[in-house]
Amino acid sequence: MRRLAALLTGTAALAGCGGEDLTYRREEGEVRTYLRTVLVEGRSPAGTGGTFRSEATSRERTVEVIPGERVVTEALFERIRIDLRMEEDAGAQAFDTKDPPPSGEAAATPFAQRTAPFRRLAGATVTVRQRPTGMVEGFEGVEALRERMLEGVAEEDPLRSGIERLVSPGSLRYILGPNLLLPGRRMATGETMEIQDIRPMPETAATPGLLYLRGKFRLAEVKDGKARVEVEGEVSLDPFPKMPPWPPAYAPYRSRLRLERGVFKGWARVAVDKGILEEDEHRTELSLFFVKPDGSGEVPISQTVTQATRLVR
Repeated sequence: MRRLAALLTGTAALAGCGGEDLTYRREEGEVRTYLRTVLVEGRSPAGTGGTFRSEATSRERTVEVIPGERVVTEALFERIRIDLRMEEDAGAQAFDTKDPPPSGEAAATPFAQRTAPFRRLAGATVTVRQRPTGMVEGFEGVEALRERMLEGVAEEDPLRSGIERLVSPGSLRYILGPNLLLPGRRMATGETMEIQDIRPMPETAATPGLLYLRGKFRLAEVKDGKARVEVEGEVSLDPFPKMPPWPPAYAPYRSRLRLERGVFKGWARVAVDKGILEEDEHRTELSLFFVKPDGSGEVPISQTVTQATRLVR
C-alpha cells in the first residue's frame, strides 16, 4: 500500500531557514545495515490470540544520490527471523534463515508453510528509490526477485500466494522503509506538522483492510547532534479527507469490522548532521471487533502493532 507523504505545516511561523534539517540523507558508496522488527499482538475472529514477531536484517549500499530529490540503494536481505507464540501452545515456534530448512512432517506444518517464503527472500537483493522524507517511491528488480522465488512452485501450492504478498511493492515498502517519515525541510524545536498515513490491517485480524492514520509530527528536542521526532494521533477504518478509499478487492470486508478506538504513537532518533536514521519505533493500538456475517454478534479482535528500526552498523 502506497504511504502518503501528506505533511502539512501546523506552526508555519516557526518554519524558514532556521532550525534543524530534517531529511534522511546518504552518500554514494555508503553501506548501512539495519535491523527491522515487527511485533504483532492480537486476536483472530476464531477467538485465538497470540504474538507474531519478525526480524529482518538488510545490508543497504547507496548507488545513486540526487541531492534534495532521491536516493537509490541496493538492499540485500541478510537474515530473517520469526517467532510465533499462540495462547494455547506451551512454547513458541521459531524460524531463522540461518537454520537448515525443515523436512518431512515438520515441513508440512502451517507455521513452516507460512514462513517458507521468507527463506527464499534471504540472500536476495532489490533496488529501492526513496525521497529525502524517507518515502519509498518504487523498486527495481522486484519482478526478477518474484520469478526467482516462484521458481519450481506449482500454481496450486499455497506457498505461491505467500510469495506474491511478500514481494508486493506495498509489503516491501514496510520492510525497507522507515517507520516515521520526515518533513524534508528545516524545523525548529517544538514545531509541529499535521500528518496522514495509510497502513495495512494486521494479518492477525484475518481480515484484509486498511488503517487510516491522522495526527501530529513534532520535533521534540535536539541534543548532542541527535534529533528526536515524535508522532501521535488517531486511527480510522474510513479515509480522512483527501485520502483514497479501500481498493475494490478490500471493500467487501469493510462491513465485517468495527473500530471502537484506534491510536498511534511513535518516535525516531536522527543524526542531524548526516541525516542518518539511528533508531525508530511506531506503535498502533486498535480496539477492534469482527462483525459476524450471519448477524449473530461481534468478536473482539484487539490488535497492537509495534514496528521498530535500529542501525546496526
